[in-house]
Amino acid sequence: MKSYSLSSISQVEMALQYNATGYNMKTVGDTLGFHKSSVSRSIRDVSQALVDIFPHLIKWPSHDQKVDIKRGFYP
Repeated sequence: MKSYSLSSISQVEMALQYNATGYNMKTVGDTLGFHKSSVSRSIRDVSQALVDIFPHLIKWPSHDQKVDIKRGFYP
C-alpha cells in the first residue's frame, strides 16, 4: 500500500464533514474518497490543531466584562 501525505485542505474537509454532518468515519471516507483510518487521523489532527490555537483566538470576558454584558440583557 502506498503511503502519502494528505493535504491540509483534505484533512480539514474531512474533519468539517465529520463534525458538521454526524456521518460516521467510513461514510465520510467513502464520500470523499479516503479510507476511514485517514479520516480518523485527520479528525484527530485537525481537532488537536484547534485545541492548540484556541487560547490565541478566543478570549473569555473578565468578571467585570461579564457583569457589563449581563446588564445589557437585564437593564
